[in-house]
Amino acid sequence: MAVADWPVPANLLELMHFLGLTGYFRALIKDYACLVLPLTDLLRNLDLPPPSAKGGKRKYRQYLRECSLDTFWEQRHTRTFLKLKQILVSELILQAPKFDGTPFIIISDGCKDGFGAVLAQRFTSQRPSGDAITSIHPIGFASKRTSPAEEHYQLYLLEFAALKFTFDHFGSTVWGFPVEVETDCTALRDTLLSDKLPLVHAHWCEGILAYQIIAVRHRPGATNTAADALSRHMSGRPRTNGDGSAWSVSEDWEASHGLVNDLLLIQPTDTAIAELQERFKQEPLFLEVIAALLDLDSSKPKHERRRARHRAIGYMIEEGRLWHIADGKSTRA
Repeated sequence: MAVADWPVPANLLELMHFLGLTGYFRALIKDYACLVLPLTDLLRNLDLPPPSAKGGKRKYRQYLRECSLDTFWEQRHTRTFLKLKQILVSELILQAPKFDGTPFIIISDGCKDGFGAVLAQRFTSQRPSGDAITSIHPIGFASKRTSPAEEHYQLYLLEFAALKFTFDHFGSTVWGFPVEVETDCTALRDTLLSDKLPLVHAHWCEGILAYQIIAVRHRPGATNTAADALSRHMSGRPRTNGDGSAWSVSEDWEASHGLVNDLLLIQPTDTAIAELQERFKQEPLFLEVIAALLDLDSSKPKHERRRARHRAIGYMIEEGRLWHIADGKSTRA
């Protein structure tokens, strides 16, 4: 929805943000340069001055925001804009996730206007010549307008909140699989490893580190155009229902989802536990869920116990059986 609902650019800055997103995946789009030509010609014909001529980056961005496209925008520009959006969410570009151990790639960006996130993965395809080529394809896009409280965060905290938002959004897909993180904030890695964070941000850190993060890479802002575009594409527009500005990134899943009911767990007998473990001895996932529900994994490291409890959400043990609660209905596993 972050791409499908992208509004028609109203000014030069919004157009440049959109082209930053499409340009990030230009290698995946056939004849991209020809396809995007009406939009790039629009920028070229306006004869923009260099950023240095406008007194710095901030003033230059303000200048771009004040350059309305109403006078120059034509039907051919609209057709190109809609065509590019369609391509970005088509099967040629947007791929289904692979759960074969291939690392997921999370790309995030935060600014005072919003948070942007891209979930991607490497895919290998065969060329007609027989050569194999590996490309990074997006799996999903996400964005959120900052709340009134979030827009006053310091820069490093905006990036931190953006990363937490990204894991919250894509967590059900990447949980338990290797994840590579890319960000344009050099201080983010140090923030994740800090033991002097306030309580709320310490909760964020615990939630993020519970995932199987195998790499944290710094991607300079000039090359982080996809997430940057998603985080800024609502800049200058009024807040609306559904843009995410009504809520702030939460420190834990209980606060964001709410507890519908309190659960009272009745511990099964040793015999019932043994029968359950015997029944699922060929299913490691269910064995892990059972151990988490019955607190049988206390000897494991903290991050492994946290991961197991996350997987056990929605399961319960009753009358010696393992049940999964889906859409308000119980189904036996």
